[in-house]
Amino acid sequence: MHENIREPLATDQTQPSISADRRGPALPVLADRRLPAFPCRADKTPATPHGFRDATDDPAGFAGLCRRYPGPLVGMPTGARSGIAVLDIDPDGQGWLAANESRLPATRRHETRRGLHLLFRHRPGMRCNAGVIAPGVDVRAEGGYAIWWPAQGYSARWPVPGAMVAEWPKWLLARLRAHADPEKTPYCHPVRAHPSRDGVTIVGAVERSAPGGSREARFADRAITRAMNAIGRTPAGSRNTALNGEAYALGRLVARGWLAGDLAVFALRHGAALCGYLRDHGEPATLAVIRSGLAAGLRRPYPDLPPLPAMPADAMPADAGAGFPWRGR
Repeated sequence: MHENIREPLATDQTQPSISADRRGPALPVLADRRLPAFPCRADKTPATPHGFRDATDDPAGFAGLCRRYPGPLVGMPTGARSGIAVLDIDPDGQGWLAANESRLPATRRHETRRGLHLLFRHRPGMRCNAGVIAPGVDVRAEGGYAIWWPAQGYSARWPVPGAMVAEWPKWLLARLRAHADPEKTPYCHPVRAHPSRDGVTIVGAVERSAPGGSREARFADRAITRAMNAIGRTPAGSRNTALNGEAYALGRLVARGWLAGDLAVFALRHGAALCGYLRDHGEPATLAVIRSGLAAGLRRPYPDLPPLPAMPADAMPADAGAGFPWRGR
C-alpha cells in the first residue's frame, strides 16, 4: 500500500511539469509522488507496444516514451503499480452516482470526456470489471489503466477541502465481492434468450444442429459462457484482440452446428458492451470485428471431441442411465 497518498494533495494547477521534454505531456504527480505513466493515442488506446506494462515513473524515461511513441493522452496503470484504483462513471452511471453520492467518501475526482473518475486506494486482489456495480459504472484496477485527464486540462477536484485518495467504502467492496465468483458475474450466465436480430452476418441465421443435451451442445454452452466472460473482463488496450479471438473460437463451433449463430453474435456483442468496447468504438466497428472473427472461425471447423474414457462396469452406479456423461453420445 502506498502510504504517501494519505497526505493532502496539491491541486493540479500547482503541480510542476516534470517531463524531461517540456513540449510533451507531464508525468502525473500525487502528493509529491510521481506516478507511472505512458503515452496514449487520442482514442485512449496505448501508443506503446506493451500498453500499461511500458509505464514508468522516471521523468527521463517517460519523456523518451513520448518521443518514441507520441500520443496526446497520458495513461496511468491502475492497481499495484500506482496504488490507485478508479471508479469510472460514464453517462449511463450518472443516475447511480446521484443516488449514492452521500454514501461515497470524499476523494479526488477527475472530470473526463464523458463523465467522472473517482480515485481510491487500490486493494490487493481488486481487478478491473465492467458494469458489475451498475450500468455505466466500471472499476479500473489490477490489469488495467486509466487516462490521467488533468494532463488534458480537465479539472481535478475534491468534494471537501483537503480531501485525499480515500479507501473504498465497505458497502461498495461488499458489492464487488459478491460478484468475485465467476459463476455469479453478470457475464457468466448462459445465453439462451434475446438472440441478436440485427443481421450482422449470415452466421446469425445458422441454427444449431447438435441435439440438445449432447456433449457437443454442452461443450458449446460452456464455450459461449467462457467467451462472454473473457471479453467482459478484458481491459482497454486488449479488447479488440480479445473480441476477435473469441469470435474466431465461437465461429469454429458454429461451423460444426454445435452453436446457433444468433447466440454467438449476441454473446460477443454483449461481452463487447460489458468491457466498454461497444461504447468506445461504436456499433459498426464492433460488429466489423465480430464479423471478421466469426468468418475466420467458419473456415476452420472445430475438430471432433475426443471420446470419453470407458468406465469399468463395476464402477457404475446401479441407476446409471443414458444421460450420464461417461456413456458418451
